[in-house]
Amino acid sequence: MTTRYVAQQLFEAAGTNQVMTLDVHNIAAFQNAFRCRTIHLSAKRLFADVIARKAGDGPVTIFSPDGGGIKRAQLLKEAYERLTGEPAGFGFMEKRRSRGVVSGELFAGEIKDATVLSTT
Repeated sequence: MTTRYVAQQLFEAAGTNQVMTLDVHNIAAFQNAFRCRTIHLSAKRLFADVIARKAGDGPVTIFSPDGGGIKRAQLLKEAYERLTGEPAGFGFMEKRRSRGVVSGELFAGEIKDATVLSTT
């Protein structure tokens, strides 16, 4: 609802006739919010290539940092597997926020002997 309101009040009022995004969080909500043309670009293929180069011959596990990212992590896993022809593990972590503090203890998935890539 908020996305649609912003789209109508800001973008349409400004005369926008096309909106382009990169790796939007919820593609259905994005596409439904706008009455103009929408284009969604994905960086999954680029990330899969970087992961393949950095991991080398080692096993790879793709993790979601929280439940909200599971679908995007799954799509990245599939892109990696298509690119390399190798299977990849999968998992997710629990993440809670309270008063500006991020916490969580649940860590589900297979990582034994897998390459872990991290950015800050």
